[in-house]
Amino acid sequence: MKKFTAVILTVLMLACVFAACSKSVKNETPMPVSGSSSENAVISGAQAREYIKTQYTFKELGIKADEASVDFSYSESPYEFEGEEYTVIKAMTFEKNPDVTLADGSATYSTTIVGEYLVALDASKAYMKNMKTGAYTELDNRIDAYQTKGVTVASTEAE
Repeated sequence: MKKFTAVILTVLMLACVFAACSKSVKNETPMPVSGSSSENAVISGAQAREYIKTQYTFKELGIKADEASVDFSYSESPYEFEGEEYTVIKAMTFEKNPDVTLADGSATYSTTIVGEYLVALDASKAYMKNMKTGAYTELDNRIDAYQTKGVTVASTEAE
């Protein structure tokens, strides 16, 4: 029985290898979803990430990690939630793996997602995901304060 299972697994593995080799790779830029409003977004991508980072404290965002060990990333593709499109922001911690290095001796790191947030492309809402239950809770909308800060910085730099 063990030999039979091993043979089946080997055949499946080889089929996957050959299937992967047969596909040609296309270097295409992802396109927005048809009818997506991401082209006309008030806030998206890096701006949404900065909005979450600067307008909320770690306590408000449910992050218990040390601020120095947390970084934020965002998705380029819009995410649909309750009929609206959002930018997904993720807070992650990076920890050096003490016992694992690359062949050249470089350090390796592990990441852990410690928070996930949605920012509406029209800047009307922001949500925080409960990492235990998966449920989303609406955050206070602070987009006016964020945009005012951005305008102030831009007008100061222009002078």
